[in-house]
Amino acid sequence: FILWRPLVAAWRWLSPSKLADQDRQSRASRLTGAVLIVLVALGLSALVILYARPLYDGAQEWYAARLIRDARRLAEVGDVINAVQKAQDAYSMCPENIDAIRLNAEFFTRMKRSEATYFWNKLDGLTELTPIDSQLRVRALLNEDRNKEAREQLEDLLTRHAADEGRPPTLAEIARAFGFRQARSAQDHLQALAAKGAIELVPGARGIRL
Repeated sequence: FILWRPLVAAWRWLSPSKLADQDRQSRASRLTGAVLIVLVALGLSALVILYARPLYDGAQEWYAARLIRDARRLAEVGDVINAVQKAQDAYSMCPENIDAIRLNAEFFTRMKRSEATYFWNKLDGLTELTPIDSQLRVRALLNEDRNKEAREQLEDLLTRHAADEGRPPTLAEIARAFGFRQARSAQDHLQALAAKGAIELVPGARGIRL
């Protein structure tokens, strides 16, 4: 209430309601009042321009994160259709949200849909691919019968695995990582890499030499 009274007084000074009060004001006072009104309006407009967009973007990110949590929860209980819909809504709301991109890529890979590759490529473009993401990306390429690209990605993964672990993965580990039903499927792709000289197949549990 104490702060309100000066504001009311200022408003009455800027815009007097009585004709007598208007007559008592000088031309300079009225001009000053008009200038102050314009400055206040410009200041409010500047605040709206500066803060409205960040506030809107923050609200969008918050809601997208909520949709992503709901999508994962629905997927865990087997409600795939609604889970995918919420993941799509999250991506539509925030196309650069890393979690939304990753979740859509995961869902479409499991569904063997071609859209998966688009999302994995976008995640790669943002330099946000994790080792698990890379494995799923190879699986997505294999789902589309894009074997040449899948082998290139597989070669890169084998090189990184050897650098990180000090040894190449076993056939069983490769089959498990990329969703092959049996180690023989992994063997076929490894033989293709060996044929072009990217790796060497040798006897033993791991059977790969880079």
